[in-house]
Amino acid sequence: MYNTDECLTENDKAFLKTMGYPTDNFSDINQLARLIAMDRVDGYLKGPITKEYLFGDKSQGIPGLADRFSDETEQRRISDLCSSLVKSLDNA
Repeated sequence: MYNTDECLTENDKAFLKTMGYPTDNFSDINQLARLIAMDRVDGYLKGPITKEYLFGDKSQGIPGLADRFSDETEQRRISDLCSSLVKSLDNA
């Protein structure tokens, strides 16, 4: 097990804070933060958070965060969160 906050970079935290991170344990924002932290721990995400990381690149067969969920409601929820996070990235 890992501590989400310890696994996120300062930039990750700054972007997530624009969305209200950290929040209650089982919030959507915390779930997004946990996904990003897990990818940092696993070595899947080594650089900054990018649009390609959040949404994937279908032409290269790279899944986005929402693509990891089989449930359409979960996919839509995570995709909406990623869209909000992209706005923060665009304004950085």
